[in-house]
Parts: sequence; structure tokens; C-alpha cells
Amino acid sequence: MYMVSELTTIYGVFQLLTPLHPLPPMIIICVITTAYTAFGGVFASLMTDAIQAILIFVMIIVAVIVVAVNVRPTKEDIDRVGLVKPTKMGGELFVILTLAIMFSNMYHQGFWQRTFSSRNDRDLRWATFIGFWLVFVITALIGMAGPLAAWAGTWSPDSDVPGSSAFFTIIASMDGWVSGLMLVLTTSLSCCAIDTCQTAMFASLFDLAEERVNIWVVRAVVILLNIPVIVLAMRAPDILQVYLLADLLASATILPVLFGLFRHLDFIHWTDALVGCFGGIIAVGAFGQAYLGNRHDGWRLLLLDGGLYVTDERVLGAFCFAPLGSVVFMFFFAGLRMGITRLLGRRQYWHVKKEEADDNSETNSIKSRSSSRSSSSRSSLEVNRCTRSNHARDIVK
Repeated sequence: MYMVSELTTIYGVFQLLTPLHPLPPMIIICVITTAYTAFGGVFASLMTDAIQAILIFVMIIVAVIVVAVNVRPTKEDIDRVGLVKPTKMGGELFVILTLAIMFSNMYHQGFWQRTFSSRNDRDLRWATFIGFWLVFVITALIGMAGPLAAWAGTWSPDSDVPGSSAFFTIIASMDGWVSGLMLVLTTSLSCCAIDTCQTAMFASLFDLAEERVNIWVVRAVVILLNIPVIVLAMRAPDILQVYLLADLLASATILPVLFGLFRHLDFIHWTDALVGCFGGIIAVGAFGQAYLGNRHDGWRLLLLDGGLYVTDERVLGAFCFAPLGSVVFMFFFAGLRMGITRLLGRRQYWHVKKEEADDNSETNSIKSRSSSRSSSSRSSLEVNRCTRSNHARDIVK
């Protein structure tokens, strides 16, 4: 999903800013990132990310200056668009995006690789702190590109250009060197994300194979996986919808997985977590059917056909009921499993006790029979001994 979304960005940018077909740049990016991650692994990804981060930081400064000089919306333009007014949808989007990004990033294998690749806890904390503020500043600057495009009149909600590409409508209206600079910037950003995803896929597949296959076989599989990713990226209608599908799936499955890290919840079995993951997905469909009033539209909420910007609360409900449903299903199945196990265990206990009692009674009866036999044999021996002694005395007399 992450690779599809990144290549969808490349597809849209090259289609909007250049007369070139986006397919060759997408193939070149996948080939280059696959090549250096196949030979260098996580170290190559970290080194290239550092170089690309410096390049991106410089280019963002240049882009901010260029946009600030050329785009100067007036107060009338800002009031006409009305994006700065507080709305109900704004509050809903704050909740939705917070849950979506938080849960999906917990599944991002690239973050976990960098976490365990850190030298010590101190370096990890400092890197996290610095990375947080860099991402916050860059996201805030790029996030303001949408309102700027609407205020400048280069993009509107009625246009064919999706909202995720609104920033590039401003770039398309400027000089050619600005478009070239943005192409380099966008390509560098996508390469940073794509090589991280490729390294994560390689590590995950190698772990799933339990390190029993040749490492080059896994690398070949990662190379072949780039083909369907490119095909899906060319067919993806909107990058935001691709991200939302991954985020919704992560929201429905992440909490049962995370509960396994808590020591006080060690009674949870992996089957409970698996049922919880499916329960989160079922909860989204059930909520959609109850909220929208019909089965077809309700269960199609899992695909988020209407996108993020809808007039009702269906998307908000989906992202809220997904984690809630997964937790409810997990604990319900855990209680049911432990109850059945205890019931079967008690019956087994009773059965064992009955068998032990039967064995003890049989043993006692055998002992009693053997003791009676021994006592009778002793008495008969004594009788025979007495008879023989009396017979001997008679003979002597």
C-alpha cells in the first residue's frame, strides 16, 4: 500500500508537470532503489535517506521562497474560499487523520528497523525528537499548499485534479526551472519512502521464510513485487484513498497485536488476537450497514468509495469502530475460549478422578482377595500341621 501510494504520487506529478508518460520514471525509480537496497540493505537505505533529507531540506527552502514571492492571495480571496472558517468536517478530519496516521505508522516496518538499528536508547530518543520536529515543519509547509492553491485560483474542488495534487497546480503555473526543482524534490521524497518499504519487505519475507532460503531468492521476490505495485499505482484513482485503505486496515488490526506486548495481558492467545483483527473489519461493515441502512453501501464502506470528504459521519464512524470492534471481539473470544477450556478441563478432572477412584477400589478389592486367600492358606496349613502332628503322636503310642 505504501509503495503504491508513493508511485501514485510520482505518476500524478509527472502527468501534471511534464509531457512525459509517467511509466518510465516509475520504472527507473523502482530499479534504482531496488538495486542499492538489494546490495546495501538497511545501511544503504539509511545513508541515502540522510543524503536525500539534506537535498529535500534545501529544496523546500527554495520552494517556500519562490511560492511566497509569486503567490500572494488577498483577503477577498481567502474569504471567498472560506477554508479558514471552523467547520464540523475540520474537527472530524482531525480525529480521523490522528487515528489513521498513528495506527498505520505502528505497522510501518521501516520505523521498527530504524528503531532497532539505533546505537543506544539515548540516540534513539534524540533522533526521534529531531525527526518529529522536522516532519512537523515540513508537513505544515506542504499542508498549506492546498489552501494556497485554492486562494490563488489554480485549484478548486470542482476541478479534475485531486486535492492531494493541489500544490503542483501552483508549480505548473510558474517557470520551468521551478517545475524541474519540484520534480527532483518529489522524486527524492518518494525514493526515501520506497527504499524503506523495499528494505522492510525484504526483511519481512526473509523472516517469514525463517532464513531457510537463499537471500538472493528473497531479493528476486522483492524485485518481482515491484511489477504489480507499478500496475496498481497507474490504476489508483486517488493517492489519498490508497492511504486511507491502508490506514483503515491498520486501525482494525493494530490493537490486538499491541496487547501482546503487555505483561498483564499474557492470558491473550494468538487466536484471540486473530479473531480481534477480523472483528475490527467486521465492525466497520456492521457499522456501515446500520448507519447507511442497506447492506451493499454499508459493507462497501470498507473500500471508502466516497473518499475522505463526505457530508456525513461514515468515515469517522469507520475509524472509531474499527479499533473498538477489534478489542471487543478479542476479549469476548478470549473469555469464551478460557470458559470452554476451563469447562472441558473440569470435566476431564472429574473423569480422571473417577478413573482414579475406580482404580483404587479395584486395587483394594485385589488386596482384600489376596489377603483372604493368604489367611485361608495359612489356616489350612495350620490344620494340616496339627493333623500331621496328631497322626505322628498316634503312631508313637
